[in-house]
Formats: sequence, structure tokens, C-alpha cells
Amino acid sequence: MGKSKWKNYALWALQILLAVFYAMVATPKLIGNAEMVENFRRWRLPDKLYLLIGSLELLGAFGLLISRTAAWAAGGLILLMLCAAGTHIAHGEWSMLPMPVIPMLLLALVGYLRCPWLIRRETTTFEIVARRGKKVARDKATIKVNVIVVVAPTINLRSEPSAIESGQSATLRWSTANARTVTITGLGNVVASGERQVSPRVSTTYTGTAVGDGGTAAASAHVTVTERVAKMPEPAKPAGVKVGPPIAEQFRKAITAIYFEFDEADLTAASQEKLRRVADWLLQDPHRTISFRIEGNCDPRGTAEYNMGLGDRRARAAKNFLVSLGVDTNRIDTISYGLEKAMGDYEGSPDVAPSWAHDRRDDFVYLSGGKQ
Repeated sequence: MGKSKWKNYALWALQILLAVFYAMVATPKLIGNAEMVENFRRWRLPDKLYLLIGSLELLGAFGLLISRTAAWAAGGLILLMLCAAGTHIAHGEWSMLPMPVIPMLLLALVGYLRCPWLIRRETTTFEIVARRGKKVARDKATIKVNVIVVVAPTINLRSEPSAIESGQSATLRWSTANARTVTITGLGNVVASGERQVSPRVSTTYTGTAVGDGGTAAASAHVTVTERVAKMPEPAKPAGVKVGPPIAEQFRKAITAIYFEFDEADLTAASQEKLRRVADWLLQDPHRTISFRIEGNCDPRGTAEYNMGLGDRRARAAKNFLVSLGVDTNRIDTISYGLEKAMGDYEGSPDVAPSWAHDRRDDFVYLSGGKQ
């Protein structure tokens, strides 16, 4: 606090001395120096100009005018003098420069140093203290600075959908913030936020630009346009002909699993009756070329090796029975999964899964062939 105070006093004193100097220069006859008068007349600068600069600096010294004004004026005058004295500077003849150059440089420096103190960039409270003996008087003044923050604009642009067929439309949707003007290629100036339908004939990229006090922002949306492909008409179905489900689905509905007793590979009476119906279906004309696989399965009791063999015997038992009923043996494959697919943990019944009774079965899987 004390150092700043003495800096102010020193700068003010220097400014007052400079102001007095300029006042004397403006009326050089007062000091009776004819050589000085001749030097100033050589530059053909009006005496009133020196008086004006000195007055400005004197006002700045007392805080009545921002010193930067005086600094700028002094700088301009120095520039004029240096341009006129270019030959002297080039030859190093500094003594030939007019006398006011050095004081004016000091003036510009003083104005520059004082400016940061008088031009505030944030709210500042100044306090003045007066003392007389033991009495102290204080007063405060606050300079409030409103900081304006300039925010850069933003823009968001998208197309819904992003791909269309020729002749269709897409919707451009956009939104912006902190923007004064918004433009979109092909649409021109638009509102800050909105949407617009577009129907480009070819693939097009739309670019939106938002301009605000904080700069410029851009965003793009691409609409891909493809040629519409004409769909070939489906062949007409003959009148009165009903098309059934795919042959594989018919197979699954017609042929379902058969089940076995514990540790047995012999077909039960119920299984034999079901296989007779299966053989009848397989021997029908649309189904004569169907190939399929029989998969033998076991419950989890016993060793894996034993159950692998038991599953194979179960699959072969069903195959041999169907072959005996007239089904071509080349249409039937067999495989054993043993206990690999077993999921039960109690006896249960074949109709309830998971259970051991459900695990002991032959599954029938469609492979190929057949007519629709």
C-alpha cells in the first residue's frame, strides 16, 4: 500500500515537471533563449501544440484526464519529429535532434505506466486516509466493472433419415446458441432453431454456419440419395393351389421324439405305434426323398462311455424298425449323444422336462429333400 502511494506521488511530480517544461517551450521568449526559439521554429511546429500537450499532461497528473490521451498525443508528436530528423538519426547525430524528443519519450512512458492504475479491468475499491496528529479520517470509493463475457456460438445440424431413395424427403433439424445469424447451404438464412424438409435429387451435404459475437461455428449433415429400384412382381399363384409350410417345419410336426425305459434300448409299444405313423408319412410321394438323422440320448446315470453305447443302440433300434416298414436305409443317419444332453435330476415323466424319463429318448432331425 505504501509503495503504490509513493509511486503515484513520484509519477505525478514527474508529469507536473513535464507540463511546466512544455508551458515554457510554448513561450520560449520567457526564458530569453534565442537559440531555442530558432530550433523550434526550424521544425515549423506551432507553439500552441506544445501548450496543448503540456496542458493535457498537467490534467492527467491531477487525475482529471486519463493519461493515455496525453501519451498518445505525445507519441504522435514524437513520430513526426523522428520522421523529420531521419537523416540525423541515420548518421548518429543525436545532438541535432530537437530538445522536446527526450521529454516526450518520458511523457509516453509515464502515461503508459499510469494507465493500468486508472483503467480498471475488475471491480476495485480505493481508500483515502488523511492524518493530522492522532486524528485519522478515511473514505472509500468503489469502481464497479461489469465484465462482458463473449461466448462462442454453437450449432447442431442433423438429417432424419440420413439416407433416402430418389423422390423421397428428409428432414433437416438444427439448433444453435449464442448466434446472431444462421445460414444453411441451399436454404439461406434460417431461424436460430428449427427444421425443414428437403428433397435432393443427388447425395448432398448441407452445411450450417452460426455467426455470433464470439466467432463462427459450423456443422454439416449428409443426405445420401439412392436410385429407386423397381420391384419385380411376384409370380401369380395358380388358383385353388394352397401352399403349405416349409418341408422342414412339416417334418418337425409329423415326427416327434420317442422314449425308452431305464437302461433299455428296446422300443416300447407306444414307440412302435408312433414309428408306424412316421413310416406312413415318410412313404408318401412328397416325402419320399427326405433324409433325416436319429439322435440317441440317455439320462445322466452311469458312465459316459456306457451311455454313449446305449444311445447308439437306441438310435439304431428306431432306424431298423423304420427300415423294416419300407423306409430306405440310405435316408437315415444315426448318432449317439450319450448323456451329453441330459438335464434331469429326478425320474419324472417323458412329458415333463427336465427329467430322467425325458432324457431317455430318440430325436428326429430333418436334413434335406422332400417336396413342398
